[in-house]
Amino acid sequence: MKTQGEENGTTPCLYGWEYDTTWLSLTAASQEDWVCDKELYPNTVYSVSLFVSTAIGVILLYIGDRFGRRIQYLVGLSATSLSQILLPLSASVFPLYIVLSAVSEGAHLPMGEAIMATGVELASIKHRSAVNFLGFFSYCLGVIAMALIAWFVKNWVHFTLIAAVPCFIPLLLQK
Repeated sequence: MKTQGEENGTTPCLYGWEYDTTWLSLTAASQEDWVCDKELYPNTVYSVSLFVSTAIGVILLYIGDRFGRRIQYLVGLSATSLSQILLPLSASVFPLYIVLSAVSEGAHLPMGEAIMATGVELASIKHRSAVNFLGFFSYCLGVIAMALIAWFVKNWVHFTLIAAVPCFIPLLLQK
């Protein structure tokens, strides 16, 4: 029983931490030991990067309206590929890791919007439904493929770098 004046506190890990590597051999949390006194770090990454990524998404959507969908797509793709490459290097610097997570996350929706809007605008009225269907179907297949790749790779650093490679292909093909 507590007496008046006692407070709950987080204690440091006295004997380290043993990670379950059944599904993933290495994650950002296990690499940087975001446990015990750093147990709120993963939740902080998710909540702060979601908030910041919303602002980044709004900025990219403004760029698309102001300067065109191609510029919006290329800026978003550049931001995604660069942040994905730097993300594994930044895990030890927590604020930088949050910012890079937000940049990577915030660019996805505007890039998808730029592609879908361009596809629908270029398609005839009769084929717009098919373009929408194929776009969303492709997105779903991509999400499933990335989950399978993560399951096979089992290392967050390798997975992040593998996910960044396809981002460079459209950038290299620009005239």
